[in-house]
Amino acid sequence: MTNIWVLKWLLYLTVVMDLCSRRVVGWAFDSRMTDELTSGALKMALERRPIKPGPIVHSDRGVQYRSQKYQDLLSESKCKPSMSRQANCWDNTAMGSFFSRLKVEQVYAGIFESEE
Repeated sequence: MTNIWVLKWLLYLTVVMDLCSRRVVGWAFDSRMTDELTSGALKMALERRPIKPGPIVHSDRGVQYRSQKYQDLLSESKCKPSMSRQANCWDNTAMGSFFSRLKVEQVYAGIFESEE
């Protein structure tokens, strides 16, 4: 999850990436950092990439990813949860790299006037 300033509002972006293809398969954008945001991105990813049996879904240890709602969605979808080790940013470098490039190439390049 990362944040993006749109005018005077801080918005949050959650992305699900297929690490095999390095494609973004799900995403959600909202003004609040909630488990609904992370669940929305995961639902989109599962609809766009139905993998049988369920995929391994890796995340950091953010409260949104540890919530009962998100964990129930993983279980219902037959996904195997995987989480970064505590205080170890190196476990999630693919997403860190993605968000870095997104911000350099798109976010910092201009001012967004709306969520759209």
